[in-house]
Amino acid sequence: MEPMIRFWWLTSVALFLVMLIYGLDQFRGFWGERQLIAHGTLVKATITHIDPDFRFPGQSAPPESACDLQIDNQATPLTGVLLSGQEDNIYIGQRIQLRMDPNDPSIWTDRMEPEPIGHRLIAGTVILPILAGTLVTTWLLRRRVLAAWQNSEAREYAVVDSVHSALAPLSHTVRCEPIMGHDRRLVTVYLPGRFAKPAPGEILWLLYPPGHAKAAVAAVAYQ
Repeated sequence: MEPMIRFWWLTSVALFLVMLIYGLDQFRGFWGERQLIAHGTLVKATITHIDPDFRFPGQSAPPESACDLQIDNQATPLTGVLLSGQEDNIYIGQRIQLRMDPNDPSIWTDRMEPEPIGHRLIAGTVILPILAGTLVTTWLLRRRVLAAWQNSEAREYAVVDSVHSALAPLSHTVRCEPIMGHDRRLVTVYLPGRFAKPAPGEILWLLYPPGHAKAAVAAVAYQ
């Protein structure tokens, strides 16, 4: 629960949840498309308009352009993007087949085979190296705190000031200076909120491996 460690493992949890929600959403889309292809009504349609303003027979555009489709024997046109993955341009007047939800004509697809689930999930995999990085950072910081606790001697420091920070909203962010020695550099530690806010000049015992004052932790927090 050291604030710096807590920040990184909470970040890891947040990234995992984002990846999980994305994966579930993509699987739901995959399953819905699969059911639509398997049980939807097969209809024929004609491309009547392609964005931005193609309306004349023979005008063409890239295959994933937004277009208007006129379904045979249906007055209301459909609007959407053809996703079947064809490499050739689409054109005004082109005849295509669609699978349509019989209960909701606005739900349709021009695919005759569902998109592989791997294609849908690949975008979410960019989170994996970031998640791995946050987990490794958490592990390294935890090792540093454990090393400070297990292999260090307590040293006296005087409190310079104490504030709250966004990184550790439930803790006191305390800056301290050494009482003895030639190294007078300030050290920042976090004191859990259950402790009273330390006043300037108050003595705190800090733990850190020799020569690594930046890895210091407040001894009182671990008693």
